[in-house]
Amino acid sequence: MPLQISRAEAHGMMKRLEGLQGRLKGVREKTEKTVETVMRTMVTSATSGAFGFTDGRWGGMEVFGIPGALLASGLAHGVAFMGLAGVKGSPHLHAAGDGALANYTSNLGFSFGKVMAIRSKELNPNTGLRKGQPGFTPPTDEEIRKFSVSGEAVGSRLLSDAHMREMASRA
Repeated sequence: MPLQISRAEAHGMMKRLEGLQGRLKGVREKTEKTVETVMRTMVTSATSGAFGFTDGRWGGMEVFGIPGALLASGLAHGVAFMGLAGVKGSPHLHAAGDGALANYTSNLGFSFGKVMAIRSKELNPNTGLRKGQPGFTPPTDEEIRKFSVSGEAVGSRLLSDAHMREMASRA
């Protein structure tokens, strides 16, 4: 016996199918936004991590005295703003630029914190020991003067451990 569906039942089924299609469209749009967010986070984090690796492995890099991370950030954002990467590529370039800038500002903040620890005599720049660690001796006023932010800034490597050891060896 053939299946018999009334016009009203067919119309009801079509309405439910349209509703299901609308819900699936909403799920797809939400999924796309989630994937975009995850991609942006991954690109930003990977770029920051890559610059952190170069800082640790090779002491960072500079081009014409400009810290590499800061230069890369400016270039990535510039290319993205000019639209050279297209509609789909530009957000990824902005994320890479944000990662490079995050690396630069993190290094800068770390260095300022180091300077403050030296100035407050909680960190000895020659030994790397902090107040409370066995063998710690506070830095002298002369050692503190040697490590001023304005006189010893070196790009994104502002007061890195290697730079501090180099300056201490000259003393």
